[in-house]
Amino acid sequence: RARPSLVSQIQIPLPPLPEQKRIAAILNEQMAAVEKARAAAEAELAAAKALPAAYLREVFPGPGEELPEGWRWVKLGEVCRDISDGTHFTPTYIESGIPFLSVKDVKENGIFFKNCRYISEDQHNEFCKRCKPEKGDVLYTKVGTTGIAKAIEIDKEFSIFVSVALLKLNNYITPSYLEKVLNSPVCRTQAEKLTQGMANRNLVLRDLKLITLPLPPLPEQKRVAAHLTERMSQAEKLRTALEEQLKEINALPSSILRKAFSGGF
Repeated sequence: RARPSLVSQIQIPLPPLPEQKRIAAILNEQMAAVEKARAAAEAELAAAKALPAAYLREVFPGPGEELPEGWRWVKLGEVCRDISDGTHFTPTYIESGIPFLSVKDVKENGIFFKNCRYISEDQHNEFCKRCKPEKGDVLYTKVGTTGIAKAIEIDKEFSIFVSVALLKLNNYITPSYLEKVLNSPVCRTQAEKLTQGMANRNLVLRDLKLITLPLPPLPEQKRVAAHLTERMSQAEKLRTALEEQLKEINALPSSILRKAFSGGF
């Protein structure tokens, strides 16, 4: 907090009164234009962020809706040969080693290792006796932010905490399809209803297995997943571009003021 005595000593450029009015009028006009542009960019960004859910809603039937020919309703427990979760106790963290992921590291658009914790290889090997994430499995968040699925598409050693479930699939469902359908409103709504608690939200494995999803034949799964992957990629590019545009718009007021008070108007 600046002392009043110091504030009173700050020097400001003071043009003649008519020039003050001219500059103020220009600033009001330009700031209003910036606010208009910001509001438009924020609306476009909100619409872009809503696109993935809209795409998923278009493809996957909701409860009670008629399924396309050849599709059927199944429970998550039926399409997985094993469902487990990560270790239930906090390991000993180290500076570097085997990545140890929690719910914060699993998003719809990726598995993120940048800000994860690390554990020793010995602890990792011990955890893998019960729960070993591998390429082709699907991670599913079950504590805190529940109901987010992401297929493992890389060969990389890592372990997971109890906040993440590991889905190992039967051979009649593809990881990419399961990821997409679990992230769709039809499954997200069920996950939300099955999640227990308010402050400490938890989707227990027993209930997780009960989530019902629409299952098409394998060729159709691959087609649907490829179609959605392409559309999601386009939506992600649009979102990134709009976020950058909004960042530039938010920087305009200081740029305009700098120009105004350096004699640029």
